[in-house]
Order: sequence, then structure tokens, then C-alpha cells
Amino acid sequence: MSGSQGLRYIRDFISKEEELALVAFINVHPLERWVQASGRRMLNWGGKPGDREIKEALPACIQALVDRM
Repeated sequence: MSGSQGLRYIRDFISKEEELALVAFINVHPLERWVQASGRRMLNWGGKPGDREIKEALPACIQALVDRM
């Protein structure tokens, strides 16, 4: 697979069960938790985009994925 330098695709990085759990986790957050930047909508932890200071930890289900990378 060709693409952007520094970007790597890892097939089946998360299992179907992990995918369903992540989608359920995302869907339970209220609209107030979402932010929009550069035309993207995202759930944000640790401050607003551009903030250098981390104000809160990642949720455990997200941190587990980061730890696997």
C-alpha cells in the first residue's frame, strides 16, 4: 500500500469486539463534549486543539490502543 510517508496501515489492529465497544463509548457522549476544527468533528480529551497542557487523561479504552502502538 503506497501512501503518506510515516503513515502505516495495520490490518485488524482492533478486533470487531473492540470496534463495537469503541463505537458504543463514542455514542454515549453528549453533543457538548464534541468540538469542531478544520471541518472535522471530534471528541476531545486533554484540552482544546492547540493547547499544549494536557488537562485530563485519555479514557482507558483509548489509552489501551495508544499503548499497543
